[in-house]
Amino acid sequence: MTRRLLFSLTLLVVFVAPARGADSAAAMERFLAATYKAGAPGASVVVIRNGKTLLRAGYGLANLELKVPNRPQTVFRLCSVTKQFTAVAIMMLIEDGKLTLDQDIRSILPSYRAGGKKITIENLLTHTSGIKDYLEKVWPARMREDSRPAVLIDLFKDEALEFEPGTKASYSNSNYVLLGAIIEQVSGQEYGRFIDERIFRPLRMLHSRYEQPQDLIANRASGYRKVDGQYLNAPYVSTVQLFAAGALVSSVDDLARWDAAVYSNKLLRPESWQRLFTRYKIAGGEETPFALGWTISELQGRTIASHAGGIPGFRTYVLHMPEDRVYVAVLSNDETAETQPEYVGRRLAAMAIGKPIAEKKPVRLDPAALDAFTGTYRESADETLTIHRDGTRLIGQDTGNPEFDLFPVSADTFVVKAFDARLTFVRDAKGAVIAVIYRFGGQETRIEKVR
Repeated sequence: MTRRLLFSLTLLVVFVAPARGADSAAAMERFLAATYKAGAPGASVVVIRNGKTLLRAGYGLANLELKVPNRPQTVFRLCSVTKQFTAVAIMMLIEDGKLTLDQDIRSILPSYRAGGKKITIENLLTHTSGIKDYLEKVWPARMREDSRPAVLIDLFKDEALEFEPGTKASYSNSNYVLLGAIIEQVSGQEYGRFIDERIFRPLRMLHSRYEQPQDLIANRASGYRKVDGQYLNAPYVSTVQLFAAGALVSSVDDLARWDAAVYSNKLLRPESWQRLFTRYKIAGGEETPFALGWTISELQGRTIASHAGGIPGFRTYVLHMPEDRVYVAVLSNDETAETQPEYVGRRLAAMAIGKPIAEKKPVRLDPAALDAFTGTYRESADETLTIHRDGTRLIGQDTGNPEFDLFPVSADTFVVKAFDARLTFVRDAKGAVIAVIYRFGGQETRIEKVR
């Protein structure tokens, strides 16, 4: 699975009949009304097709104490959706003649040793550097610390790489911390000021900014999580520590302007925009899922670029479908919502093109039958998927990530609702489970059971 995204969810199944135009918008509204409940945290959502707004709305509350509703102009933490802005900033510096994609990062950050290997700007952008994720060291124990970029880089600059740069892909927030440091070094400006002057202001993204802990931000949503059936304020996370990997805030209204810039070729030349959405090929020519600040996959026969994000209190998802000029943004202030933004966003995009996703109905399995699937599945040398049963629930967890629920749709197939994945367990001739096949975005991976 190797998805370093944070999710927690329970089952919600909605079937929507094929629809177009006004009918499509009505279907979206029904789906979202069933997904987000009044009086609870929720989300702001926008769906655009061919420059026309199919849906623009807020659901649930931005602040539970003050009973303030979510609106299209409500400001949310973007979490890892920040990365696509960082990628565009790098491409701007490339167009300015100050960087190249194949440039060794040690030529800009000489104190970063890179394990003695050449790591390029493109390796950082596409998660092919082999650098370990610094968040695994500092979260949750040190996530309150206002650690500056230099302090963060010191955490991993002397560590051995996980693999030879350019030979594999593995998502790492460290890549984008380094990119932020490179932007500051090359431009002579602080990262937040560069993003504001070169991206937010030209696009009139008036609700967007680089968040500092002391800032007063109009229309800002509060982040929540549910514990033992009760909503609580999410624990504090320092945005200083997130830096160019996740410290931006925005609204769905502003994100609609952001996507429109792609088609009008604002900010960058057409060839630079095209490069941003192009998958990286590792040694041997194999394509990775990662482009520059985006993940490339498939939805209902279409190629999509998307990115999800999550920190305590917030979950985010954006989707760009160039063939139909569809854009979806879902920003949520409930990290433990029953249905997470990636699941919601993919279904809204499918409705927008008149090809809604037909849901499989959930089935009931005897709790004892779930025990056959429990155990440890080896994804790579240092990553595992563990599955255990809690009463009637089957729960999975990737190395370094929170738990997620698996919901049965057949005797051996389960869905993960947050990122719209499907897991089918494989049995041997005697009926014992020996592996799981993970399907997501048109890709399929077999993971062997090791105990």
